[in-house]
Amino acid sequence: MRKFFFLYFLLFFHSAIFSQYQKPSTDYSGLTPAGRVSELRSVACQGLINPKSLDLNLKPKLTPILKEIKHKTPNAAIIEAIKREKLIQKLSFESNSIQARDADETQSPSAVIPEVGLNFTGNEFDGTAPSDNHIAISKKGTVISVANSTIVYAKNGVVNFYQALDQFIGEDESYSPCDPVVIFDSGSDRFIMFVQECGKDYDNQIALLFSKTDDPNDGWWLYKIAGDQSGNGYFFDYPKIAVSSHDFFLTANLFSSNSSEGAMVIQFDKAKGFSGSNLQYLYYSQLQGINFTLVPVGFGQTGNYGPGIYLVASDNSGSDKISLYDINNDIDKSPQIFHSSVNTTAYEVPANAQQKGNPCLLDIGDCRALSGFYLNNTVHFVFHSDYGQGYAGINYNRLNVVSKTNVSKKFGFVGYDYGYPSVASFGSSVNDASAMIGFGRSSKDFSPQIRVLNVDNDFNFSNSTYVYELWDVDCFPGDDVLRWGDYTGCARNYNSNIPSVYLNGMYGNFDGGWNTRIAEVHSGGPFIATTDLDKKNEVNVFPNPGSGRFNLKINLPPNNEIQIELLDMNGKIMALFFEGKASAGENLFNFNKSGLSAGSYFLVIKNKDEIIHNEKIIIQ
Repeated sequence: MRKFFFLYFLLFFHSAIFSQYQKPSTDYSGLTPAGRVSELRSVACQGLINPKSLDLNLKPKLTPILKEIKHKTPNAAIIEAIKREKLIQKLSFESNSIQARDADETQSPSAVIPEVGLNFTGNEFDGTAPSDNHIAISKKGTVISVANSTIVYAKNGVVNFYQALDQFIGEDESYSPCDPVVIFDSGSDRFIMFVQECGKDYDNQIALLFSKTDDPNDGWWLYKIAGDQSGNGYFFDYPKIAVSSHDFFLTANLFSSNSSEGAMVIQFDKAKGFSGSNLQYLYYSQLQGINFTLVPVGFGQTGNYGPGIYLVASDNSGSDKISLYDINNDIDKSPQIFHSSVNTTAYEVPANAQQKGNPCLLDIGDCRALSGFYLNNTVHFVFHSDYGQGYAGINYNRLNVVSKTNVSKKFGFVGYDYGYPSVASFGSSVNDASAMIGFGRSSKDFSPQIRVLNVDNDFNFSNSTYVYELWDVDCFPGDDVLRWGDYTGCARNYNSNIPSVYLNGMYGNFDGGWNTRIAEVHSGGPFIATTDLDKKNEVNVFPNPGSGRFNLKINLPPNNEIQIELLDMNGKIMALFFEGKASAGENLFNFNKSGLSAGSYFLVIKNKDEIIHNEKIIIQ
């Protein structure tokens, strides 16, 4: 018994040290909380669901009926007036300027240039706009992409699951889903997903889904609750989600028929959701500060942080302030929410974007915070704002939660519009502040593009890298402006040997609507997807380091056609050791290292579908 307890303690200690990170201590004694916290509530699980995929040869399911989803916003009249004035400024600048249209951003050469790897079409146009893209990827390489009213699973660049979200969560066609959001909790190896009901003016329903395992094909625990927890008939809108070490957080904006009622934050016990138990939660309302579109920020790399979580908000109509919120404890330890107003460089709403060959403008939205993560006492977050002459640019921020100071920097180029950024950590360690930012770009000289840029540890931007573009998009009948997006997905890739991200963004298809493009992005060097084998001594390379000959022992399922390659650190194939059919069960291979220079290499084992294992070896 002692031996078992000791082993359990070691496993727990390892997890606590290497997967969970502590927030810096903050003394809130004597300070008044920044919002009202509710009593603890509970909702029963509706069961384990395991929806079937549509026939992948028949998607999308039917000829789409055009429908534009429009979200309410405070200061709407002011924002639209600003955008009209900025558009006049932009058009006047263009008519009086001779621009080199083949010019582009010129940024620091020290930042690595993003390289686009595997990329493919994910969610296809279903008749709705905007294309609300969000994405997550597990440690075993399963990608989940959601957009508008559809969900996709993919692996190794192949879509293997496609379904409408109303059918996915067990609703009939009268239910109008929108704003889906999905994350992978790398500290718990589970997915969490949110879907809300649109098409109503009040009291809409939200669905929360927790994957049973790290494989979504094993099913999801489903919960449904009222979006308006106050009972006043408000409409729950524009969600953001994140996890801490102990909890799951959901934020949204509440609206009555004529006005904004501010933001709401809901805190859930995520362990209950992962087990299918009664889901306990509480919520925060009547918040001080900017109080619109609060972005909870999860840990930027593998693992989680806590207790509680940080949230950030920018003023959607422009300001020189940022709101930082701190929920200071886990749900079972009487948490409170606190607020700090942080000074920043002033930001303004830009004009709507143009596109090539089509008078339909693309709605730039406003200046609300869109995406972020937390790492090493810093909240990284992005939104778009005026870059100059009315054009939209990326506004990237690093907010220190200890000193309560924010440093921001804009990225753009006059003549182009940059919109709907999302950000993910690209650091090689928790002390590396590098990030990747995915976004859309458009101008009167080209169709809407998906692009990505890198920002290094020292706050230097790279030039942006082209990901995908196809066609322009059409305004819906009766409109001269089309919704461009509410957000674009960007998530750290937990299935890689080097820093890597997955993103999904919007591009125009030949039918004049929005499709989603999914892409893996990394920097220079050999990108290798890590194994999805359950590592129970299936693979063993020995001796390592070594010289002369080395051995590879691997357990394989039946009928396995494999290749065994040796790559140098730049990804160049140095040797093909084996190609053929391996035996079921244990296989032992013996290879000669002679002829290879001393140094580090990657031994890569592939079958016809995917890389099943890679391991760094050292030749002496």
